[in-house]
Amino acid sequence: MYSRMEAASLNEIKDRIRVHEGYSLHTYDDHLGFKTGGIGHKMLPGEKVPTTEEGWLKLFNKDFDKALEGAARVCEGMDLPDRKFGVFVEMAYQLGEKGLSKFKNALAAAREKKWELCALEMIQSKWHTQTKARCEALADIIQED
Repeated sequence: MYSRMEAASLNEIKDRIRVHEGYSLHTYDDHLGFKTGGIGHKMLPGEKVPTTEEGWLKLFNKDFDKALEGAARVCEGMDLPDRKFGVFVEMAYQLGEKGLSKFKNALAAAREKKWELCALEMIQSKWHTQTKARCEALADIIQED
């Protein structure tokens, strides 16, 4: 899958996710009412809430790996530049692999390297109305040369 990515590229994606998600040592209800904490970690039923930053970072790394693997499955065969693939990793982090896979038109445009169309499909989504600044920042990356 995307194991060829350099550590610098992976760290760039992680840093951007941290900025977009924010960080909280304590849990809170997200905009959909889910208990969330750390770096955008949705608490699962029965899951123990970490009490330290180290505990939240362990969950973040686990969540990031899951998003990376999910994006790799959704983007299989696309041969995307690292920064553009990173957009799909971040989308998988926020929306899950299933949520990312629903962006059929954006993914089809990416497969054909039609970056402006891909970005437009992202902007015209319900996701854009929910997290406008994040969506626009990621669409900008998709449109980069």
